Amino acid sequence: MKQQILKLVMAMQVALLSLNANAQAVKIDGKTICPDNNHPHAIDLGLPSGIKWACCNVGAKSPKEYGNYYAWSETEPKEEYNWKNYKYCIAWDGSSAWNWDKYSDHFYFTKYVTNDYYGEIDNKVTLDLEDDAAHVVQGKPWRMPTSEEMQELVDKCQWKWTTSNGMNGYLITGANGNSIFLPAAGSYNFGSELSNQYSEGFYYTSSLYKPHCKGALYLYFNTEERSVTIFDSYFDRRDGRTIRGICKTVVTHTHNYERKWNYNESTHWHACVSTEGTCNAPKGEEASHVYGTKGKSLYTCTVCGYVDESRKPHEEEHFDIICTTDDIGRIIGANGKIYDTVADAEADGTIASGIIAYVGEPGSADDSSPVYSGLALSLTDATDSGEEQIYAGGMVYYWYTERFSNCVPLHTLPDAEKVLIYDGIYRTNMLTCKIDGTICKDENHVHPAAIAAANYPTVRPSNTSEWFLPSIGQWDIMVKALVIKAGGTATDMTGGFYKNMLSNVFASLMKDAGADELYPSLAGAYWSSTPSSTDGYYSAWAMGYEGGRGGVCGDYLNTYLYVRPCFAFEVKSTNAIGNTSDTSKNESIVERYDLDGRKIIGEPIQKGVNIIRYSDGQKKKVYVK
Repeated sequence: MKQQILKLVMAMQVALLSLNANAQAVKIDGKTICPDNNHPHAIDLGLPSGIKWACCNVGAKSPKEYGNYYAWSETEPKEEYNWKNYKYCIAWDGSSAWNWDKYSDHFYFTKYVTNDYYGEIDNKVTLDLEDDAAHVVQGKPWRMPTSEEMQELVDKCQWKWTTSNGMNGYLITGANGNSIFLPAAGSYNFGSELSNQYSEGFYYTSSLYKPHCKGALYLYFNTEERSVTIFDSYFDRRDGRTIRGICKTVVTHTHNYERKWNYNESTHWHACVSTEGTCNAPKGEEASHVYGTKGKSLYTCTVCGYVDESRKPHEEEHFDIICTTDDIGRIIGANGKIYDTVADAEADGTIASGIIAYVGEPGSADDSSPVYSGLALSLTDATDSGEEQIYAGGMVYYWYTERFSNCVPLHTLPDAEKVLIYDGIYRTNMLTCKIDGTICKDENHVHPAAIAAANYPTVRPSNTSEWFLPSIGQWDIMVKALVIKAGGTATDMTGGFYKNMLSNVFASLMKDAGADELYPSLAGAYWSSTPSSTDGYYSAWAMGYEGGRGGVCGDYLNTYLYVRPCFAFEVKSTNAIGNTSDTSKNESIVERYDLDGRKIIGEPIQKGVNIIRYSDGQKKKVYVK
């Protein structure tokens, strides 16, 4: 009985020693490669693809062994590697029976052929599993890596040349800290002699070299350059090389989104915090920020609370704008002060809002208010409405993107009279669907040029209008005022001189102040908010370098033009130029119109805006309090 117990104890001790031996971890260069000796292990290197790499070569019993050598597409090692004993090759045996007309070389392939010089094309470029040594020798789920998967190992891991127990190779460490070891096992190059062991490594992928099917893609490294590169070869398909297997475990990902909102300057979302598997939607419920129309909601997203500093009014205090016609061509800051240049405004700690383009009598700048007496152009062209195109370095827009739906003109004046209508604020609000009861609002029209102008982001002084698309009349008085400021006269507004003033002196005036000049290309055409009287849904007026007052009439369907927004402001102290026409020669009144284009007969001049035609041909807009 005692002897039986003694034998049982001894057997348990032997089993325990064996278990301990099997459980012994494998380390190289101080890093644990495998947890025990039950190879191969699937080592997770934290690669984006989710691929796991075997801890040792195919045929090896340890990471510190070379393993077997295989020709590409073969699954058994050989004593000699050549074309005659290559699995998918028929080689010339030296007889005269060889069909040299069909097979120009000394051999041809029977599988994995992409060039008819080497056999019947089958266009197979990746090993079938039956020809995959890792899969055949090690079983499921192992297989050989593709060239892309091998390249991922090269690109996404750290490589360190090291020596372990007299064996050279690379210790490869993933982003998660796990490692594998690739020994420099050399290769059998057309024969029976192993070469380059200790100094070079050659590891096949499952990918054929497509341009030349004699070769396959493989990983190569050496000890001198210590470089790791994917090589292609013309003659290596027959050669014996090492193979390292891979596998992939599919892990199902279940979304787990945070309750809190994450955000950037344009969108907000709930972040997925689950780390299992691959997340295909890391941003849940992602959407653009939503802003309101009053108070803090003007610049604070009503969904996530993101604060857009650029949407905040730059100054909370009301500033009086004090300027005269002498300030035309100068910069107006967000603080209401006037500066010579953009740089001067920024040096004073404020935002440069625009360049003063017109100063006149109260009510002369825009028909929406009896106090607006000044206009300022934006310093740059509009750059975003979601409907823009790039042309000549700038953004250009359609005026209208919807057909067969008439935007009824606000007034019925002849086109020649529209230069006296300054209704850009109303017209922009209508075109951007901000006014109820209009056709644009009711039918959801889209006017990219007006939208781009209204959405211009630069901060303005707090007591000015919103950004808007100027009417053709407003373009007319701004261009005239700037031309006069640049050295021209009110009568020099046509022909070559007018074009010269705009493209040379006028441009210099704007550039000197720090504003972008108006583009000279495309006839220098900038959209106005004024439609054509005869076909309001087909075309609209624009300011051009030649002709001035609507020198371009653009069809919405195929015409892109530039957009330069403006804003209106009240001037507290002026030396106004009023209408730039010379009225000293006006004679008797011939006709009078109201803003709706109705001719006024037998009535005195009414309060508000009156359009007057004189007997000498001059026209003037008169505001009566």
